[in-house]
Amino acid sequence: MSALKDLVSEYIQYTIDTDTVLNSYVPNSHLGVVFSEVIEFIGYYDCNEHTDIFSTIDFESMVRDVFKDTQLTDVNVHEAYQRLRERDNRLRNLMKLLMIRHDELMSKRVERNSDAIYREFLN
Repeated sequence: MSALKDLVSEYIQYTIDTDTVLNSYVPNSHLGVVFSEVIEFIGYYDCNEHTDIFSTIDFESMVRDVFKDTQLTDVNVHEAYQRLRERDNRLRNLMKLLMIRHDELMSKRVERNSDAIYREFLN
């Protein structure tokens, strides 16, 4: 997955280095933030790739479907951003779904820990 991180990092670096406005509605820094979320998700995948969640998913092809180009230009960096924003984009939707699931798990963990601390305090 290191190659994927490197590829997405190149897109981020491009958004930082270019003087061209890549999207007329948001600053280039926003594109960089969105791309950095993909890198974070690649890290999440690296830690969980052998779990049931990822067992039937070709995660690498999902990332490569968004970040198709290795020769970066203003146009293809913008296109990658647009692909990631599409409502039916598999990578985007998987990231959203797993973040919701992660938040649910974390809130349950916090509730359990809070209950345990409270019970311990009462004793």
